[in-house]
Amino acid sequence: MIWRTFCGLLALLAMSLASPVWPQTPSQTQNCPGPDIDAAALRIEADARIETMRQAAHIPGATLSVVYCGKVILQRGYGFEDIERGARVDPEQTLFRIGSVSKTLTFVALMQLVEQGRVDPDAPAQTYLKDLNLPTFGGRKILVRDLFTHRSGFEDRAAGILFNHGTSGIIGLRQWLDQTMPELVRMPGKKTVYSNYGATLAGLIVENVSGEPFHAYIEKHIFGPLDMRATSFREQDMPRGFPTLDPQLASRISTGYFYRNGAFEPQPFTHIWHAAPAGSASATASDMARYMLGILRGTELLQRSTIERMQQRPYPDNPTAPGYAWGFRTGWIKGFPTFEHGGSAYTHFSAMVMVPDRQIGVFVSVNGADDHDAPRKLATSLVEGMIPQAKPIPGWSAATGLTPAELEKHEGNYLIDRTNYSRLSKFLGPLMGARKVVGQPGGTLNIQGGAESGVYRRVAPGTFHDPETGSIVQFTYGPDGRALRMSAAYGHYGFDRIGWWQTLGPLDWCWLLWLCWLCGILSGFDRAGWRARKHRACRHLSRSLPL
Repeated sequence: MIWRTFCGLLALLAMSLASPVWPQTPSQTQNCPGPDIDAAALRIEADARIETMRQAAHIPGATLSVVYCGKVILQRGYGFEDIERGARVDPEQTLFRIGSVSKTLTFVALMQLVEQGRVDPDAPAQTYLKDLNLPTFGGRKILVRDLFTHRSGFEDRAAGILFNHGTSGIIGLRQWLDQTMPELVRMPGKKTVYSNYGATLAGLIVENVSGEPFHAYIEKHIFGPLDMRATSFREQDMPRGFPTLDPQLASRISTGYFYRNGAFEPQPFTHIWHAAPAGSASATASDMARYMLGILRGTELLQRSTIERMQQRPYPDNPTAPGYAWGFRTGWIKGFPTFEHGGSAYTHFSAMVMVPDRQIGVFVSVNGADDHDAPRKLATSLVEGMIPQAKPIPGWSAATGLTPAELEKHEGNYLIDRTNYSRLSKFLGPLMGARKVVGQPGGTLNIQGGAESGVYRRVAPGTFHDPETGSIVQFTYGPDGRALRMSAAYGHYGFDRIGWWQTLGPLDWCWLLWLCWLCGILSGFDRAGWRARKHRACRHLSRSLPL
């Protein structure tokens, strides 16, 4: 079983790397930046790729939508929304939990208020959150723009409090934000460290400024204009007093599954209502196509100039590596800037990848997978096939090797900074988020551990690219040129340089403490023996000395 899974994942990787260009003809669509796509050829290729992905990553059901030049050119469903009932996925009817793709809806709503002049992105977030007492760090307040870019400075306390299996502990947005406020552990605006808490704060700002409940605002100002009738932040089976998802929509939400011991095990519905702006939305692939068209057209939701502004990074300190703009992640596919986001909702995994310059958008969601990144890999490969010719990434040059002295300044251990700093779970960081950087002949860097694993070559000052996986990381340096921090391949958090002792996990510390205790015991015996020998020697000497 392990060998078959390994081979399957290799097949999935090969699928994600080999991206043919779809048959194309001169476009008949006005203002389309590229040639028309052969939708039939795209469908055949997408079907083959998704079936390969389903087998390799044990995916029970998947849904897909593709938009191009103002039109929906493909909508597909694969596998089952519910295995026990034999219900198959329908891209127009089956809802998938889209996880953190929900955040983009939250930030579009917040940007609507910015566009209307009701929210100042450079104002402290506290201005619009009178019912909370936000902390400061070194006198620096959290700005609204820091929420858009995940630079609030909060530690990550999502583990154990984000997903709720059942409704007994469900509380409201304000109450959750007040009860679970994390520690502010870094200067706001300094580093991008992904924050569910920060995105939820953004949702509360929407609620406070608009005077409407968050979910109602989204329904009126985003879902309504785009005719997204099968998308909602509401959840099913909510307690009395909470908004509840329409039963007809609830019956169409795909069941989430874990693959264990050769079988798919259904999992109960997971509630995220207390942090709804960060990830509670459910949607069909058809509705997500409408959403992508709304973003790419830039007319129904926001002015085109505002959409273009959202694609620019307000903190442009890493222009040659992936990072966050105004609520969306940005990177490149074949040299063209992307506008995208991924999502995870316990059992469901999603990816939305858009290339505004080419008017392309792809949405993929699954209701279970061994490889949680499979939807993004598939979406990226489909987008690659829709772009006929690549162009250089701005700021990049031909790959160059590092000198031995430069390699030494990058080598070492790095620990994830998206972690909990104020509770016992911080000791799990070395087990879950450690990376090791080793210099190699030819001036390349071998990064070991996690999604960043691979061999990287320098393509810009501080920026390194792995041509095998397409991953990009960036280093920041101290005054002496020594690397202090490495960004994650996706650009949503980073890794701080640490000493070897900080890479030890709990078991390592137990062994170390036991060894110290043992050495102490042995040392105690040795000291006792030394004192006895010293006492005997002194007595012998005193007898031999003359009076």
